[in-house]
Amino acid sequence: MSDSAAWQGLVIQNVQDMVTRDRSRPSVIIWGTRLNETSDYPALWAATRQAAKRLDPSRPTSGAMDIYSTSGWAQDVFAFNDYSVDSQGDATLQPPLPGVPYLITESVGVVETKPEQHFTWTDPPSLLVRQAELHAQAQNAARSTPSGGGSYAGMLAWAAFDYSSQHGGRPYSVKWAGVADGFRILKPGSAVYQTQVSPQVRPVIVPVFVWERNGADPGAAAVSGDSMIASNCEQLEISVNGGHVTTGLPAVDNPLYSNLAYPPFLVQLPRMDAPSVLRIRGYVGGQQVTEVQMSADAGGDHLAMSADDSSITADGSDMTRVVFRATDAYGNQRRYPDGDVTLSVTGPGVLIGDNPFAFGTYGGLGAVWVRSVARQSGTITVTAVHPELGRAQVHVRVQGGGTASVPVLCCGAALRGSTAGHTAG
Repeated sequence: MSDSAAWQGLVIQNVQDMVTRDRSRPSVIIWGTRLNETSDYPALWAATRQAAKRLDPSRPTSGAMDIYSTSGWAQDVFAFNDYSVDSQGDATLQPPLPGVPYLITESVGVVETKPEQHFTWTDPPSLLVRQAELHAQAQNAARSTPSGGGSYAGMLAWAAFDYSSQHGGRPYSVKWAGVADGFRILKPGSAVYQTQVSPQVRPVIVPVFVWERNGADPGAAAVSGDSMIASNCEQLEISVNGGHVTTGLPAVDNPLYSNLAYPPFLVQLPRMDAPSVLRIRGYVGGQQVTEVQMSADAGGDHLAMSADDSSITADGSDMTRVVFRATDAYGNQRRYPDGDVTLSVTGPGVLIGDNPFAFGTYGGLGAVWVRSVARQSGTITVTAVHPELGRAQVHVRVQGGGTASVPVLCCGAALRGSTAGHTAG
């Protein structure tokens, strides 16, 4: 912050530009007119609020306070960044302040353990599971009615994606707080968000662990020693190598998750002495609606590849993302610490991204983009090769007009709807 009149004038202009640019977007529900976690500048914040109101009187204003108090607050909605945890390390929230609409604008973030452990794909699976637990617990708390009355207007957990950050002199250039990584690939931390939808719309099962030779890793995600499975199903039937292991029910009686529309399942899974196949079948209304299979046999691992779009426009700027990953025989993300992926492109397209890609350094997955060449139609073929996992290809049509947004999966990579890339590690 600065007392400079020129600097503060720029802040006001930025708010005006933001509102003018985005006020026609129906997705915007509130304007942030107070800079994040800043000290009180009553005249400045009054001016930015007035600027937003003048340009768009239909939406309220807010901005995260730097103190848990209404002292100096002059917006429509009180906002606060809350990273609270209790003595057991579970996510909690401070109660809403009385008499004001109360919005949580950040929660969870990263776990400050070691510099190299911040919810990255190369972190231990237990840390990736912890991210999923914390997000589920924080959202559960936001749906509660705290003692003393009041309620939360909502919660925006931190963060959607990993991002570049040099804040606080950190020794790295990326902040790995996202429930998706910098390539927009979902991490296990996204599990609760994937499952808070009616199974009538989309039944979902997201195992929040990796299945390896010894069984679930980690096998003690919760204090009870249970493993977490996020799902919107009513019941899960779980078997290993064809033998029934357990029937799972949502954790509706667990206060850490009971307020969620679809609480996760916490189940006991056996330890194994040899490679095995885990099968999870999801039921709604007594009928099976979906299933997930996971293999511990590394012999079936392969390189899978997919493109977000089956076709792009030959205008020289349209492009699509191409994701490659190590998967088990059923398309689940496999931890893979070794080797590079070498990429090649044929046809009317340009590769954008690292080549070769440091596949092992990143944890067994990555992405690049392919862009069209102006006025050149045809088929782009992207080929990826890994020294151990083999070869995979994806094809993207380049057309003179119109684009399609239909995901295309190639090379027998069985990336099944709710399972692909959603497991830990």
